[in-house]
Amino acid sequence: MIELLPNELGGRVLALNIRGPIERSDIEEVAEAFETQLKLHKPLRIYAEIQHSISIEPDALLEDLKLSFQHFRDVDRVAVVVDEAWLARLVDFAGLVPGIDVRQFGWPERDKAREWMMS
Repeated sequence: MIELLPNELGGRVLALNIRGPIERSDIEEVAEAFETQLKLHKPLRIYAEIQHSISIEPDALLEDLKLSFQHFRDVDRVAVVVDEAWLARLVDFAGLVPGIDVRQFGWPERDKAREWMMS
């Protein structure tokens, strides 16, 4: 499940809470919100809080990859708040995408992640 968080971090930030299983409808909702914000602000920033172990359905993964490849030039920063080690390593891997500054923050650093999004 992906929940869009209230926009407390400014208009150029798409804030998400990710938990539990992710379905295609979740990705479609995020894509719609992304497209709406992209009309107003470019580049966008992504702020994601991952609270629990997640799983993703195969068709949702394909939709997510499609969205990511289509818009990787439209994002300049990604902050992920997570404490699970395997997810933190995945975030490090995502940091290899050129032109996007990706940082992982632990839950105790949540305020620091939010500040970084607005700087």
